[in-house]
Amino acid sequence: MYEIFTLQGGAKLELNILVRFYFLTEGNLMRALFTKLPLALLGLALVTSCGKENASGGSTSANVQGVISAGASLDQVRNAFNSTSLAHGITQTNDQNYGTSIYHGGPFFKVASDDGCKSVDLFGIDLFQYCFDSYNNPLQRELDLYEIKQVQTASSGEVKFKEPVDLNEYGQGYVYGNEKVFNRNSDRYKAMLGLKDQRPIEVRTSTAKITLSNGQVKNGVYVEYFFGTKSNNILQLTSKESYVLSTELPVMANPITVENNSGQVVGKLGKVGDLIVTRIKVSNYHYVQSETSFVNGFYQFKHVIKSAGREREL
Repeated sequence: MYEIFTLQGGAKLELNILVRFYFLTEGNLMRALFTKLPLALLGLALVTSCGKENASGGSTSANVQGVISAGASLDQVRNAFNSTSLAHGITQTNDQNYGTSIYHGGPFFKVASDDGCKSVDLFGIDLFQYCFDSYNNPLQRELDLYEIKQVQTASSGEVKFKEPVDLNEYGQGYVYGNEKVFNRNSDRYKAMLGLKDQRPIEVRTSTAKITLSNGQVKNGVYVEYFFGTKSNNILQLTSKESYVLSTELPVMANPITVENNSGQVVGKLGKVGDLIVTRIKVSNYHYVQSETSFVNGFYQFKHVIKSAGREREL
């Protein structure tokens, strides 16, 4: 009688054929074969498994992206950025005219020489629709109003880029300065993650949405840093900084927005490659209220951070 064994992968062997084949062949050879074959298959499986893990986006991938979930803490935001490759979302090339270009505007990034344009929000529906009459050449306008980074090369740990310093002799292109490097030790990277020498004593986070000109909506986080002193739960605040951040855009395109102590937007991302930022909205924001409390027989002045409980468009 034949007994059928089903092996992994659906293969079937008839037992009596196997047994007869064993006795017809040298016993030691077959014992070695049946002993070592499973080990060989196991090794092959492990190699295949490791290869698949790396291919699916392990730490060796050049475009690893950290994810910021809703309600993320500051530590989670930092971890998301620290685990995101600096090459994520970047097109790199040796031709400085075709690498990803990143435009930031506002006095935090660049102070425009045109007095009539300094107070204008330059990032409406069209990045290039405002103050146009002030310039005969739109490239000159870009050069004056925006900090422009033209990517050269990018890796998980750094981005090399150049910035235009002038127009060429024909006025139809830029002349670029020396190559610069952006990495996780850059001042701007540290500032947006609250890693400057002066650390915030309180932090609030809310969700943010960044709409691009192609209709895509990128998820982000609105981070509010409060600076000052804190003793016995009594806050004495001296300043505030706020940023919209997103790991769904290139790390070097961050911060998406910057607000000063007065809550005024002093910097914005305007354009990444061919995509213009058309709208930025945060789900909530916070403000500071002054109060007094009775502590140890004395009235003491303090600050309280209050939630506005409503959306805000930046």
